[in-house]
Amino acid sequence: MADGNSKKLCFVIGPIGGQGTDERRHANWLLDGIIKPVFDVYFPHYRVERADKIDAPGIIHSQVISRIIDAPLVIADMSLHNANAFYELAIRHMVGLPTIHMIEKKWAIPFDVAPKRAIPFSLNEYDEVEAAREALKGAVEEAIKPDFEDENPITHARGVVKLRENASDAMRVVLDEMDSLKRRLNRAEMTAQLALQHASTAMFKSSTPLEKLMSVPFNSASPLSAVISSSDMPEKMGEIYGLSPSNSSESFGILGALKGLADESGKK
Repeated sequence: MADGNSKKLCFVIGPIGGQGTDERRHANWLLDGIIKPVFDVYFPHYRVERADKIDAPGIIHSQVISRIIDAPLVIADMSLHNANAFYELAIRHMVGLPTIHMIEKKWAIPFDVAPKRAIPFSLNEYDEVEAAREALKGAVEEAIKPDFEDENPITHARGVVKLRENASDAMRVVLDEMDSLKRRLNRAEMTAQLALQHASTAMFKSSTPLEKLMSVPFNSASPLSAVISSSDMPEKMGEIYGLSPSNSSESFGILGALKGLADESGKK
């Protein structure tokens, strides 16, 4: 690789953020606590580099993109759903070279990259850090094999295009049938999700006032917090949880609201 270094490059992409930010603390934990220890012990012939650690003079954007295109191995952190990270990941997917996906457990994997396996990690417990290191070690061992071929949504789509271009008439019929089946499965999945949402809504509407209250998590965006911060709290509590105006006026505060709901439930 460039920069006069004989070691192979493993380039890390993901959210970085400014000094002192939560993003930078996250990035440093992943780099220094999980990735580097694995490479220092098991893959010393690789050097691990991140965009903010590039020492060579030059235009940072060109340096980053060059490394994304040329590096023998890239590790992509999809945590925080950072837009720059996904832009860089898309470039890497177009190249089709070995890429390892990682994501913090509390973040959902975006739909477009969900088919490719990602290594989950958490920084809360030491055993979870150890598990992530072990998973990364296994993924790197596979990715650096001479016969390894990286698969991602872009290489898959390109493969489908090439297959259609070279397919016989009979094969095109099979491909068309597979596409039709895939569309029907997608529609069925969407229908099932909508049915579950409707069923959940119906169950909530048919539950008792106390059950409704207990099923609502308390957070800044919840109806309960809006009630607590409102000057007409008793009336709004009654509107949201089915209390009569008289009972809701008497039920001031969380304990009062619980008591009022319990009283309403007892009358039914």
